[in-house]
Amino acid sequence: MRTLNVKRALVFLVVVIVVAGGAHLLHNYQLQRNSLSFKTQAEVAWMDNRNADALQLLWAYVLLEPQDFAAREEFGSWLFSSGRFTNSCSVLDELLRTLERQATPDVPATQRVRQKLIDASMALGRCSDAVDHLEILRKELPGDVDILN
Repeated sequence: MRTLNVKRALVFLVVVIVVAGGAHLLHNYQLQRNSLSFKTQAEVAWMDNRNADALQLLWAYVLLEPQDFAAREEFGSWLFSSGRFTNSCSVLDELLRTLERQATPDVPATQRVRQKLIDASMALGRCSDAVDHLEILRKELPGDVDILN
């Protein structure tokens, strides 16, 4: 009966762990690098009026960096500007819910997203949703005249 060479098995195990850890770190680095590249390319495409490409690239960035709330807000705004009101409403509504669930909510960002969501809801003809969001904004910003317009 053969015996297990313990020293050789431990060396093999250590080598496998080191190689797997290195591959994992390299993969994460490449993902981060690619995500920033997607965002940069999306901004260039948007400036060049290649809206479809810009939306696709920014969506890829948002999928890789879901905690970048500014990019998600920008994506919702770009969808609205492109006439994709339903998609814009969905993205902005999801972002609003995420912002409201945070431990320390970013009130100005939440209000900004809510205002964009009101515009998207009105464009879709969802007046009741827009009124609900307007009431919330009216409570948060009682002296703001722009809300009444």
